[in-house]
Amino acid sequence: MTKSVEFWVYENYPNNKAVGHQSTCSHLKKNGGDAPRTGRWHGPFATRQEADAAGKNTGRPFHWCKAEKRT
Repeated sequence: MTKSVEFWVYENYPNNKAVGHQSTCSHLKKNGGDAPRTGRWHGPFATRQEADAAGKNTGRPFHWCKAEKRT
């Protein structure tokens, strides 16, 4: 059985941005779940649309990570 893709948002405080990631993203696999002093992870979200809304709701400029393929 294949695990479904989840979506996460990383809110980066010092760089004033929020970045969306798929659970397959190398950046999320390397840093995901840890809450460093420089930011906070939000998620997991079941859909890209939910993560998109959460990223925009941070009040920071939001974009999707460019290190992964889009689903």
